[in-house]
Amino acid sequence: MFFRRYILLFTLVVFSWSCSTKKNTWVNRKFHNLTSHYNGYWAANEALIEFENNTFKNYKDNYEKILPVFTYTTIDEGKAATGDMEKIYKRASAVIQYHSMLIRDVEYCAWIKNTYQLIGRTHFHKHDYFAGLEAFEYVVNKNKKHPYRYEAMLWMLRTYNETGLFSSAQGLIDLISDEKTFPKKYSSDFNAIVADFYLKQEDYNKAIDFLEIAFKDCKKRKFKARYAYILAQLYSQQGNGTNAYKYYDKSLGYGPNDDMAFNAKLNLATYKAFAEGNPKKAKEMFLDMLDQEKYKDYQDQVYFALAQLCEKEKEFDEEAKYLTESVKVSKTNKNQKGKSSLKLGELYLKNAKYELAQAYYDTAVSNLNKDYPNYYAIESKQKSLKTLVGYLQTIATEDSLQKVAGMSENDRNKLIDKMIADKKKRIEEEKKKLEEQKAIQEANKFLQDNTPVNLPGGPGGGPPIGSQTATWYYYNPAALSFGLSEFQKKWGNRKLEDNWRRSVKPMVVNTDDPNLNPDSLAANGDKPKTEKEEKKTLSQEELDAQEKEAFIKNLPLNKEQLTASREKVIDAYYNCGSLYREELSDLPNAASTFEKLQSKYPDNKYKLVTYYQLYRIYLALPDDALAEKFKNIILNEYSKSEYADIIRNPEYNNQKQATKNKEELFYEETFNLFSNAEYQQAFQRCKSADSLFPKSNLKPKYDLIAAISLGKLNGLNEMLSALKKVVAQYPTDAVKIKASEMIAILEKNGASEDVSNNAIQALFNKEPNEQHFYVIHFPMSVSLEGIKSSIASFINDNFSAGGLRVEDLVFNSDRKMVVVKGFENESKAATFYSLIKDSEEISNQLGTTVATQFIISINNYNTLLKNQKESETYVKFFQSNYLKG
Repeated sequence: MFFRRYILLFTLVVFSWSCSTKKNTWVNRKFHNLTSHYNGYWAANEALIEFENNTFKNYKDNYEKILPVFTYTTIDEGKAATGDMEKIYKRASAVIQYHSMLIRDVEYCAWIKNTYQLIGRTHFHKHDYFAGLEAFEYVVNKNKKHPYRYEAMLWMLRTYNETGLFSSAQGLIDLISDEKTFPKKYSSDFNAIVADFYLKQEDYNKAIDFLEIAFKDCKKRKFKARYAYILAQLYSQQGNGTNAYKYYDKSLGYGPNDDMAFNAKLNLATYKAFAEGNPKKAKEMFLDMLDQEKYKDYQDQVYFALAQLCEKEKEFDEEAKYLTESVKVSKTNKNQKGKSSLKLGELYLKNAKYELAQAYYDTAVSNLNKDYPNYYAIESKQKSLKTLVGYLQTIATEDSLQKVAGMSENDRNKLIDKMIADKKKRIEEEKKKLEEQKAIQEANKFLQDNTPVNLPGGPGGGPPIGSQTATWYYYNPAALSFGLSEFQKKWGNRKLEDNWRRSVKPMVVNTDDPNLNPDSLAANGDKPKTEKEEKKTLSQEELDAQEKEAFIKNLPLNKEQLTASREKVIDAYYNCGSLYREELSDLPNAASTFEKLQSKYPDNKYKLVTYYQLYRIYLALPDDALAEKFKNIILNEYSKSEYADIIRNPEYNNQKQATKNKEELFYEETFNLFSNAEYQQAFQRCKSADSLFPKSNLKPKYDLIAAISLGKLNGLNEMLSALKKVVAQYPTDAVKIKASEMIAILEKNGASEDVSNNAIQALFNKEPNEQHFYVIHFPMSVSLEGIKSSIASFINDNFSAGGLRVEDLVFNSDRKMVVVKGFENESKAATFYSLIKDSEEISNQLGTTVATQFIISINNYNTLLKNQKESETYVKFFQSNYLKG
């Protein structure tokens, strides 16, 4: 008994002694190395390895771009993984807390360095990069003679790449490259990371050099497959089809995932066929892929590849057919649906089929990712097409309504009665078809639920109802009514038609007149039934009468309605012509549209500007005879117009702009003097402006500055008197509001000195936390589409994830604007402004013309639109409150 107690006591003492982390003994080292490895580190490391493997397995590659070398978590995935990483972190921290033997700055527990690195990896996967760097640097600094430090250095290098610290990365690459003791087992990882370093900087030649070494030294098949595929992409980009083909083939040999295998085969088929000069062979290969079940989920991409082959062979009808199929079968791959739709839209746009182009551009924009190349330019084109199609529909609708209104009452009634009858017939046919389909579906469901599997018609049995080979007794006509009867039990014998809750339904005209657009005559005066009306059952005759009455209401039957309808058509024609010319660069259609406008409505309000548009279009086409024709019309019939001045003097616009710039500069200098309390000089310059610029639009502003300056010089009573004159002289100008505000202050306070000399800017307020816009304000002569495209490209390159959108508008008769919306506050808008204002591409678009760039809060923007003459005032406000603040 005594001996057993002695042994137990001795064991407890040794165990207690072995738990110490402060004594460097053989027993302590063995104990802490053993328990740290298997009690903590091993489990944490296995969990992290499983996480990294799952990240690799579930990573969704975008095969439209060169694949990234590594498959890290996205920012959102990193946030979602925080819980898992925290569990791993806690396990790792416990290992360090209970087993670290750091004695006199020397660590005697071998697994602590591994644990610190594991902690760094958890931070890396959470995108907490700088916390990760601290852990990796600790491992390197504490293990300067241990080969394991190189693994930590590689994680440091990965971190530098992900954070864009390329100068730090280059220094570390040089350091590792010079290390003679660098272990060969890390060679593949190091070269892959260096390839990633060069890929991120788009230095593709160097990326290829290092990735080839990484591929050669790599031992894991899944990574070899990935490296080979990326090498194939890089060689393809360089036009090296031989090496591209070789590495696509190698990638397939290492068993990649289904997506990569499919894309590799797709590219191999294309390269093989064209390398052999036989695109028909590629087409056969693709058609064969469409018939294989394993490629069912990739049919949209196969059809797209077929369309690309047809494009190269200039088989445009076939190209459109395959693209249409690609869009149709694309269910889950939104980006492919968007790509195929975009190509179709471009194809129809090229052939001037604008309604079809607009429909497919709509689909493209709604499906493409915002980081797709030139996404914002595509979106801008889609908006232009949507606007154009809207105008075309307006023309068709109003022309058709006018044509029907011009009929005799008897003919009109016959036409409407025929429309109603045709509509009823069409609805009945659709109802019958749907009832048959419903009956078949219900009967098949009944059979599936009630037929044993070994009978014909059961699962795997005979043909379903509706098939041509139906012979079983369940396939008789009576069974076809099964579904219909069940439907009627539940819903009653209700009429099958669109908008069944409405008292009046849309209708379309169908006449033999080829110039009449039937689809444009839908009645739009429908109103939902009230609850009381719902309870009332109307006869078919009453419904027909209501429908007829609603249609007639939309016809322009009197002079005022006809005038309004014609004005809509005139506006639509002019806007269509402008869109064709300015945004779609379709000069023939632009000319045709403007010619139609002049032919149908010779005295329209756009007559002179349309003549000038035609003159410019025919100069550009070129068609010298027609250009001369419209030039002579302007010079002879509108000799005193500005357009005639422009034709006679090609420098007219530049001279006018120079004069305007001179006036704007004079006003800015005057305003600066006024703002700096130089009232005498400001007052004198206001008086000089009357003779220097006698017809200036800025005269109200000069008079307001003069009134305030006079008061500052001669007393506030004179200011009050002068301000009242301003109010009386400019009752409709914005200066009236400012002058009235100052008058109210002066009268309320007995003409006290408490009147701001900056009251001229009272319309605008500094609102740093409000939504902001970026605006570029430029003359009408500058290409709107060019500026929008440049800004869209800038956003796509620098702010693709920012959710920004580009819009445009005509500001006044002289200037137009492009507006970038989507900045949630002043700070974000200011960052954008500071980057874009020096854009070389936009400067090239503007040339030598004077444009103004600024940012503006949403409230100030709305104020500016209501007070268009205050643009110079806002620019001054912007310079004072944004650039100097």
